[in-house]
Amino acid sequence: MGAVIGLHRHRGSELAGSSVSHLFSRLQAAVEREHEVRPRPWHWRHLPEARRREVTARWMAECDLVIAPDDVALEARRAAGLDVPVVSFPLGSLPRGDSAVRRQLPLLRSQDVIACTSEADLAILRLLYDSCAAAQALLPLGVETRAFRPPSPEEREEVRRSLGIRRQEVLFLSLGRITAEKSVHEVLELFATVVRRHPRARLAIAGPFADLPFEEFGTGPFDLRVVFDQILAARPEVRARTLLLGNVLPANAPSLYGAADVFINLTRHHDENFGYAQVEAMACGLPVIGTDWGGLKDTIRHGETGWKVPTWVTGRGIQIDLFRPSATATP
Repeated sequence: MGAVIGLHRHRGSELAGSSVSHLFSRLQAAVEREHEVRPRPWHWRHLPEARRREVTARWMAECDLVIAPDDVALEARRAAGLDVPVVSFPLGSLPRGDSAVRRQLPLLRSQDVIACTSEADLAILRLLYDSCAAAQALLPLGVETRAFRPPSPEEREEVRRSLGIRRQEVLFLSLGRITAEKSVHEVLELFATVVRRHPRARLAIAGPFADLPFEEFGTGPFDLRVVFDQILAARPEVRARTLLLGNVLPANAPSLYGAADVFINLTRHHDENFGYAQVEAMACGLPVIGTDWGGLKDTIRHGETGWKVPTWVTGRGIQIDLFRPSATATP
């Protein structure tokens, strides 16, 4: 067995079904193949402040490396005089100015690492903080390619047949939470243009409505079900060619990707630091149409693995041009 790796965030510590939960579950599984994993004791959050630091320091003293610590853990390390190195993950909070990183920065040392999952987040980190004792690293995320892979012709045909997709039809797919900042409603608007030009096109939208307030900007929640109904009522040609599949279990996502021909991700989320969906789709052999934004700027190679949609920041928010190929991407 290798080193003892301490995990502050680990399997079971995050909201089930979320991308963060998937990340730390996969990270834990990967680390466990080579090292001993020591999760942070679950009860530390329920203790008085002094006891929190004591329990946390005892946990860190047993580890050779700690992944994703919070500022409580870093303060406990300092107070106890420990020398254990840490790897910190901002995970998309940098576009918000990241108060957590600001609290951690004075407590980080030269043996520590801040790991960003995209060039966009790394650029923000360097813009916000002129001096940082910790090393700064680019650490893109990954997918399990034993699960996310191109299907066999038989697997693909079986799922398409069950969805009512004919062999000659081209199936566009959007998969993920349906929220305002993910712009799934704009996929419907874009598809109206596609259907007029290509009558054999079909669209499948999979994912739960997650109608949450946009707290950073003081807007929402939005009644996105009503927005969908209004778009589909105004565009009967889109309604006739669109499948609304609802929530899809993670275990069934690979077969749905495999049944599609093109994946669409028009996210404009301000903290889209990586984006799993487009990478999962590409692992299943799909080209991706995605915004030239956040982590998608890194993972979509324009003209090779998909097409980037021009995206920029304006005084009225993050805007996209649905009808012009990206001028900033290199074919």
